[in-house]
Amino acid sequence: MNKRAEMTDYINSLVGQEMIYGENDCNMVCLKITDIIKGTDYYNKMHQKYNDVKTGFTQSKKIIKYSSGEQLFAEHYTVTDIVEDGCFVVMVREDGKRKVFHCSVVISGYALTVGDDNKYKTVPVCSVPFNKLYKIKE
Repeated sequence: MNKRAEMTDYINSLVGQEMIYGENDCNMVCLKITDIIKGTDYYNKMHQKYNDVKTGFTQSKKIIKYSSGEQLFAEHYTVTDIVEDGCFVVMVREDGKRKVFHCSVVISGYALTVGDDNKYKTVPVCSVPFNKLYKIKE
């Protein structure tokens, strides 16, 4: 299967599903898309290894050596200003002493986001607030 089709199938499988930490939260989505594009195995190593944000950071650092999504993006992605399939729109904001990092993968001009009902949906990428845009490093 080609990478774009595999990404599309994965994204479509999440639409309507409840967001669950350690299974399909935005960090797990980042890992899965990175696996599809780069051939890594981060998703399987992290799947169901945490059930809250704090434990996710701890487990991620221990298991795959990244303590934040930003570290994963720094290694495998580059900042861009062009929206394309497989890129991530990212909102980084300060919350006290820590950075809060939310990201959405883009496919066919739509971003995968979590709605107010805690379920995934796709929305036009132009309607998603973000302050960084990343694409995979070649």
